[in-house]
Amino acid sequence: LYITAVGVPSAIPAQTWLQYCKVLMYLGDPQAASTVITTVVTTFENDPDIPIYLLFAGTVYKALGQSEMANNYFFEATQIGPPKLFSKMEMMLIISRVLEEMDADSDGNEGAYRIVYEHLQLEGQIPEELDYDE
Repeated sequence: LYITAVGVPSAIPAQTWLQYCKVLMYLGDPQAASTVITTVVTTFENDPDIPIYLLFAGTVYKALGQSEMANNYFFEATQIGPPKLFSKMEMMLIISRVLEEMDADSDGNEGAYRIVYEHLQLEGQIPEELDYDE
């Protein structure tokens, strides 16, 4: 299927590509899945489900150990979406968690969680009088 469709990826529905990518992940081949999900993200960038594709791209790159690339996809999904079933806050916490894991050898990444807190305050999702340190 993939070899046949490489010439014209848009000839196959995005959901079919996504399912193929999931199969590759289940088979333990995140490298092949990354090629497929990158094709999905670039070919179907105007699809209304692009936040879902970006979220999945982030998970694929996270599985490959490419945390920075994963966070780029998570952040883009958050800016466009967020993906169905996720709030912006949940997406920001995912990003913070990946940053924390990237910085595991140091004292942690408290700053990433503070950024989430400050962003939510700016958007009025949490009260201004709520103190981060309490």
